[in-house]
Amino acid sequence: MIGATATQGLLAPDDSPWRYAYLALADIRLPLFTVISGYVYAMRPVERWQNYPRLVAGKSRRLLIPLITVGTLLYAALEIVPDTNSKPSVALWQTYLFGFEHLWFLQSIFLIFLTVGVLDSWGALASRQSWAVVTIAASIVFVIVHIPPTLDVFTVSGAVRLLPFFLLGYGLRRHSLFDLRGRPALLAVAAFAAVYAVRLLVVFRVYSLDVHADRALTIAVGAIAVVLIYSARNLVNARVLVWIGGFSFGIYLFHVFATAASRIALEHLGLHARPELFVVGLVAGIAAPIAFQLAVRRSRLLHTLLFGEKTQAPVRRRPALEAAPRTRNPWTIGQATIGQARVELARLSAFVTRIGSMPERRAAPTRPPSVH
Repeated sequence: MIGATATQGLLAPDDSPWRYAYLALADIRLPLFTVISGYVYAMRPVERWQNYPRLVAGKSRRLLIPLITVGTLLYAALEIVPDTNSKPSVALWQTYLFGFEHLWFLQSIFLIFLTVGVLDSWGALASRQSWAVVTIAASIVFVIVHIPPTLDVFTVSGAVRLLPFFLLGYGLRRHSLFDLRGRPALLAVAAFAAVYAVRLLVVFRVYSLDVHADRALTIAVGAIAVVLIYSARNLVNARVLVWIGGFSFGIYLFHVFATAASRIALEHLGLHARPELFVVGLVAGIAAPIAFQLAVRRSRLLHTLLFGEKTQAPVRRRPALEAAPRTRNPWTIGQATIGQARVELARLSAFVTRIGSMPERRAAPTRPPSVH
């Protein structure tokens, strides 16, 4: 919502507190959201090659359909609606292949799912040792490999950047790692304070790093922060946050429409102060997508086209006398409900932490001459 640059969102200058706040959380927002994606994937991982086509089909529906539909709607809105901060600088078809606004994340996470699915099918993540080797290798690749904008098709750079965090979430779930308590938790807090102090020095331009050191710092800050948040997950328990968390994907997809509309409306009313724009935009960016998702829920076609959710035929309820009794362990049911609530709560925490960018928008990448 703040905007990735001074020409987006609230138009916050580079030396404003808004910009510093945005940059200070840059290493935590998307890593947290990506860790949760890896955690949820690890609940039902691809364990055999026979299941890989199902993963590809499911993620294509869930991610690529909204990429096209929501991307087209966003492109049209930026072209047609007056007083938007920017206009598209590329052709519509190019937005489906290269990063466009916040939707680049759909491309990157799709590539990550495909990659992790292959690794799972090979058994490369089956043990803690092999998982650690793959995760460290992915982190090293992010630190040392630079992908030129001309080769950044389907935002592969974002996939390289976020893959280590997806694998971290995978390890938290499948291998029960890093649920810290006592002395290990205190050591992690101290480590985070050290690396985050360096990040703040960079944000406030007191200290500078070369690109490789900066990427290594990104891994350190994001990984330690997420582990600490995960370890403290039981300290927060709010039903309303769990409920909102169930709409997090829709909020991510459509928040930009609501935040931009609220900003334009307030500015036409003569309100230009950033605190007011931020608060109203925050509320609108959460409430409007939820209302929209509830409104279209009855249309299976729209729900698939806009949110990528699988269409299901309505289930016919059997008469009470015909219904067979189901015997289930109430303790198991309770544990499953609590576990799902925690996952949704963590998902919302990712959204709230990322509200400054959701994820950050990207400027149109430079493409090879052949694209033109």
